Amino acid sequence: MRFLPKSIFVFSLVWLGTFGGVAQGLPPKVIKTETGATLVFNTQESFFALDIVGDEIKPAPGTEGYIQVDARLLRALSIPDRKVLPTAGQQVLLGRELLQAQQRIDLDEEQFSLQRPVRDVKQEYITTSKGRLLLHWWFALPGAAERGVSERHYFSTVCNRQVLVLCAPLLTGDTPGGLKDFLLQAAASVRESDDPIDIKEYAKTLRESDDK
Repeated sequence: MRFLPKSIFVFSLVWLGTFGGVAQGLPPKVIKTETGATLVFNTQESFFALDIVGDEIKPAPGTEGYIQVDARLLRALSIPDRKVLPTAGQQVLLGRELLQAQQRIDLDEEQFSLQRPVRDVKQEYITTSKGRLLLHWWFALPGAAERGVSERHYFSTVCNRQVLVLCAPLLTGDTPGGLKDFLLQAAASVRESDDPIDIKEYAKTLRESDDK
């Protein structure tokens, strides 16, 4: 069993623009835990956290905005609904409307980054046991298999007035099913708060929970 040192490990990701899709958004604070890490988002309208499972969690070297989770790369961003749909503040929107609108934005940016159309996009909606609606969509990266990346997978969900987007490439040695399960577990663990999350206090609470 691994034990955390008594100090609290928190790091921030710096997001500078776009990279292979995902419109510019707010990256999380990352709190290392015994089982991996907890990602915390404090935005103007929404406060929430989610868990990722892994043995080694750190900022991915040379990859803008990504977290390295063992042999996987993960990017997590929170995007205001008003940036996804300009009418979001003027009407009540269904979760599927926001998720589909974000998917179109990310797909457009993927195509701009790749400088070619993305064909054969697949998608599915998943409702978790706690009633959270998730959109999973993915596609094969044209001509990228020889570089060790064959697909890109996205999971998104609505957290009050924000859209959480998780994005990960399918790397050599991984499987589509394994990557999907990893992202699904993270997205399904979202916990929303009515108030801003105090990072230091939350990190202490997580550490105390790990010590039990």
